[in-house]
Amino acid sequence: MSTLEIGAAPPAPSRDASFRDAVRSMLPTAAGRPVRGGTNVVQVFVASHPVVQALLEEEAGPWASLVHVAQDVQLHRRLLPDEELTSRARVTGVRRVPGGGRVQLAATVDDADGRPLAELSATVLLSGSDVAERGGGPAGERAPRPAPAGPAWTAVLLPTLSSTTEYARVSGDDNPLHTDPAAAAAAGFDAPLAHGMSVVAAACELATDRFAGGDPGAVRGVGVRFSAPVPVGSPLTVSLHPSADPRFAGLSATTAAGTALKNGWVEFWPGGAR
Repeated sequence: MSTLEIGAAPPAPSRDASFRDAVRSMLPTAAGRPVRGGTNVVQVFVASHPVVQALLEEEAGPWASLVHVAQDVQLHRRLLPDEELTSRARVTGVRRVPGGGRVQLAATVDDADGRPLAELSATVLLSGSDVAERGGGPAGERAPRPAPAGPAWTAVLLPTLSSTTEYARVSGDDNPLHTDPAAAAAAGFDAPLAHGMSVVAAACELATDRFAGGDPGAVRGVGVRFSAPVPVGSPLTVSLHPSADPRFAGLSATTAAGTALKNGWVEFWPGGAR
């Protein structure tokens, strides 16, 4: 399996705030701006995204489209502001499917001292790719799916063209499918699509508001499966499910068309949720 490594520029503290502002613009108006400073755990995914993208281009060559099927992120320690990060990624398995390939990926993010900061795993579906099938598989879930314990807490997000454009700027993911109505129409969609990980980042913000006093540093990890795209302008109901284990909350989300996120979880550092 190939491995690729890329150094990631450190996000300045103001970039941390800009990222959270972009994400929180999808939250209900009452949520407002970040209530506490800190770094959203999804920014670790943002740091790893360029190396994963480059690895896919190296391994799979050109493809017609990419669908993000599943993603998880887990930290080894709490995030600090203005960190220099290095990302490494590898393909852990490929399965041929009609019209393309289902690719399993694993990535690590190290800090400036070379110590592991985070581990990530992902599944993507590449249509139009001639990628060769190979053995191996995903790194596996690093956190259990929490059993619900009590009624879910819900909030409605509203991705807009403005919020997706701003997320594209702060995340570096400038795929026109998310920002250009003409590109979305050419791909068969009625409207641009919210970035999947922007929705996950917004759900993490909701989880910190609900369970951790607005402190994003309380979140240790997040995992989710993407079931359907979320069009701009489509209200998204996010449900957070308390569990018997206070370290975890379940996560799911629906649009009027059906389930968008499923089998999700947010993990808190011990003592982080309350």
